[in-house]
Amino acid sequence: MTPPERHRLLGRGVAAALGPEARFISLEDRLLARMEPRFAEFERAEL
Repeated sequence: MTPPERHRLLGRGVAAALGPEARFISLEDRLLARMEPRFAEFERAEL
């Protein structure tokens, strides 16, 4: 178990250890990138 703030660092390390065919993908980064243009709409939906 690791603290969430270290997940990216550890994930990149695991991908590097697996070799050049492995790559780290942050689902959080991808989700936020897709949401960013309409982020205000998503914030309003929470209310």
